[in-house]
Amino acid sequence: RAMTVKERMNRILRQDWSMEAMQAPMVAPGRCCCGLCCPGFLAHRQRDLVLDLTGEPYVCLAGTLPCCSSLSSSREPWLCFEAWCCTMCSIRATRYLIQTRFDIRNDPFDEVVACLDPCAALRRACWRGHAGDSDVGGCADLVICCVCCCMLSQHQVELERIERQLRLQPYTGPPEYVFSHLPPCQQRMVSASMEMQAALAAGPDAGVELVTPSPHASQLAADGRQVLVRVPTGAWPGALVAFDAPGGEEEHRAAVPPGVAPGEHFVARY
Repeated sequence: RAMTVKERMNRILRQDWSMEAMQAPMVAPGRCCCGLCCPGFLAHRQRDLVLDLTGEPYVCLAGTLPCCSSLSSSREPWLCFEAWCCTMCSIRATRYLIQTRFDIRNDPFDEVVACLDPCAALRRACWRGHAGDSDVGGCADLVICCVCCCMLSQHQVELERIERQLRLQPYTGPPEYVFSHLPPCQQRMVSASMEMQAALAAGPDAGVELVTPSPHASQLAADGRQVLVRVPTGAWPGALVAFDAPGGEEEHRAAVPPGVAPGEHFVARY
């Protein structure tokens, strides 16, 4: 239950999923089959992508449990262990990140997810040691597999939409009304990302720095999608600022937009 968006937070979130999880087998059958056959692989890939898009450091189970709150300097091998050894928990943690970072409220399927833990506890209490325990356990595992593949499919469709959106507008963190209601550990994760972005942007030149240091963000910047430019001293709105594109030798220029003062940053496309 700790890894689902609770009702208090859910009332704050404003956006809906692009696809309901219950529709996954019909709308995205290929992704659903992939989630059913290789849940650990897809869980690892999706968490990797979420961290790339947000620039946040890796925290075990996304910091959704009190015992998992330490920021890690590297993702591997810890993310691999999490995705393959605690697959269901990892998927639910990634779901929490997607919802709280990109302002997405629960869909009806989340009520099913919230019931899994009590149902599993009831099965252990009522059927352990009985003749039908293995049959009931097999049915429970089948239900969990179906739930996982539907969630993974929904995540994949949503992350693809978010990627397309970030090509036009760089990620700047969750909305303030969401951030202010996040638990302290989650706020530290978001703040670490924002501090890293600011440190990268405050270079010695008025040049370009990437919004995030991740490989995925580097690829976006190389394609001209996300470039953060620092306004040099003496440059005001309307002035042209020269900057070097990442991985290229050609100099580019961009006009300082209204409301951006020297020392501040704006996003330029090239």
